[in-house]
Amino acid sequence: MVAAAVVLLAIFAAGWLFGQFTGDSKGREVSYLLQGANGEVVALSGVTSEESVVVTMSGFDRVYQFWAIREVRWLPIGSCNTNPEGRWKGDFAFQIRSGEEIALTIEPAGESQKPTSEPILRSIS
Repeated sequence: MVAAAVVLLAIFAAGWLFGQFTGDSKGREVSYLLQGANGEVVALSGVTSEESVVVTMSGFDRVYQFWAIREVRWLPIGSCNTNPEGRWKGDFAFQIRSGEEIALTIEPAGESQKPTSEPILRSIS
């Protein structure tokens, strides 16, 4: 099982803050970097006051769905498919918060409202 082989690493870029969502009207920059054992990489970045998150992927060859985990609720961020080189980059209409977990699952075609499989990547809270 792919999920058993994946090792997660959550790294916050220098100068970016990790902590509780404060409601600051300026927002806080949030960045996650998830890395799998086979070289898969997912980078997510956004500002807590904005309604979008930028996602960059490499090393994948399937259809994937991103999730934010807030107070045990799994919220769909968006789904995507990688190009033949295993890469994808795009925006999702989603407001990311500091300190929430991010997960990536393989889902059936289309966007699911709850995960149907175990995460293949999940940030460390």
